[in-house]
Amino acid sequence: LGIGITLAPSPADSLTFDTSVVWSDASDMQAWYGVTSTQSVRSGLTSYQANSGIRRVSVGALWTHSLSENWFSSLAGNVSRLGQVAANSPITQDRNASLLSAGIGYRF
Repeated sequence: LGIGITLAPSPADSLTFDTSVVWSDASDMQAWYGVTSTQSVRSGLTSYQANSGIRRVSVGALWTHSLSENWFSSLAGNVSRLGQVAANSPITQDRNASLLSAGIGYRF
């Protein structure tokens, strides 16, 4: 589930803010974050049965600036936090993640 809003502070700029919550059923969570007894023996990680729940909560922003009719630049940032079920998995090393990216693009 997500929601976002895009603003146009100038004709050459757009600014988008978004947030999302991702929920997963037990099968999906087990596939990504669970550790079966066989996997535990092979990896040394403790067994973990992942139940359904919130997988991730994220917030982000994107700024796009038109340099010309075809060329544009962009700057994006995102912060995510795993839900409790995913965070408790022995596979998880860090509950929080962040991303910052910049780019230049061409519109055809």
